[in-house]
Amino acid sequence: MTHDLFDTYRRILSTTGSEEVWWWYFGTLMVEVDGLPSIPLLEAETIMAYRTQTLSPDSFRIHWREIGYFRDPRTGEIAAPFVNPITGHQLTPPRSFLEGPGHYTITRTEAGVRLDIVQPHANIQSADVTLRELPGGRVLLQQTERKTRGLPLPDGTMPKEGMQAHTVLSFFANAADLDKPSAQAEGSYSFTLDGLAPWLGLGARTGGSTVHGILTKSTPAEHQNATAQTRLLDLFPQFRTEPLAPAF
Repeated sequence: MTHDLFDTYRRILSTTGSEEVWWWYFGTLMVEVDGLPSIPLLEAETIMAYRTQTLSPDSFRIHWREIGYFRDPRTGEIAAPFVNPITGHQLTPPRSFLEGPGHYTITRTEAGVRLDIVQPHANIQSADVTLRELPGGRVLLQQTERKTRGLPLPDGTMPKEGMQAHTVLSFFANAADLDKPSAQAEGSYSFTLDGLAPWLGLGARTGGSTVHGILTKSTPAEHQNATAQTRLLDLFPQFRTEPLAPAF
């Protein structure tokens, strides 16, 4: 069975209605310095909130915002200064970050869909979406983004320039669920930067940074990770109260 990419994208990532949907991201930040082994540094725990606006029969917009924090894998607590194993010197990592508000605009085309991304702290170069039918009645929706951006700084601000970034979001769902307003979905993501954050204190050393992890869809009422949710809403209390997008 062939599924319509335009309709499937909305049902997997969000909903045919306008209620808020949350995507949870749980990943590991790896530093890859040339000539040295990859080193896991921090665990990233993030919520992206989506709310969808119908623009026309052939276009809709997903308004989003993101909150996240970094967890020290040694202690399980919010990240605090620790020793960089490469240099032996103490570094101060970012604790949390806020991104958005931004939006995805999806437009039906003869070839499938066009995805236009607005992200405050990135310069978008391209964005592509593909859909594959898998054995066993599953589907795989993949979103590939190329942009320039950076990693959060220790004060939580987000640099817009600095590194070439490549992101792949992979969403899996049951084909049988694609007739529901909001299909249950989960998946994985990879985020690769062709440089190193300045707060690592690595000087002239060269290399890259990656975040690999899992993602899962929920409603705001569902607690994917109660500890992470409590920490995030304590760090960003306005996340619950500020509107995600103007009324529509």
